Amino acid sequence: MRARAFRRPTEQNVRDFWRVNEVTRKKAFAFTAVSDYTWQKNPELTTKGDYPITNPGRTAQVTMSEAEKRNKLAANRETFALVMFTKPGCGYCTEQAGILKWFTQSTGWTVKTVDITQNPAIAARFGVSITPTIILIQKGNQDYFPVTAGVASADEITDRTFKAVRVLNKEVTPEQFDMYEFQRGGGYDVTNKSR
Repeated sequence: MRARAFRRPTEQNVRDFWRVNEVTRKKAFAFTAVSDYTWQKNPELTTKGDYPITNPGRTAQVTMSEAEKRNKLAANRETFALVMFTKPGCGYCTEQAGILKWFTQSTGWTVKTVDITQNPAIAARFGVSITPTIILIQKGNQDYFPVTAGVASADEITDRTFKAVRVLNKEVTPEQFDMYEFQRGGGYDVTNKSR
């Protein structure tokens, strides 16, 4: 209908296009209204309990997610460490080192630095070709998990380290990578088949 109205914009073709558009608009409005009605009667079908849109709800969600990250990082600082790969003359590495200093001071985590020009075998083992690159390692485990490549903010490092710890601890699957513990069983938990 639309293609015909644009190809041959006669009064009849344009009128037909807008009539179809009107029907579509009314159907979309009806679907939205019935969805609101259904969600109000069946709140378990919504994600409002998992992802609130009000300011107080968003504040509570941020508070819970930040507390979960802080607690997870504190509980795992003795068994995990970050490794930052650098090279001489890398200005980005200098900036990243300053950000990591804040991270170590706020979390108590160990961060090791590896110069890829002096340790090319270690860089190759972890597939590092970009500096700075940060990876997560675990004591007694050969597995590792990339955290960032390029300069990353402190918040990004915190968030990605939290997620990587959960993966290496086998606490989450890739489908649950962005989900917090307080969201288990909710609308974003792919393992929850009851919804």
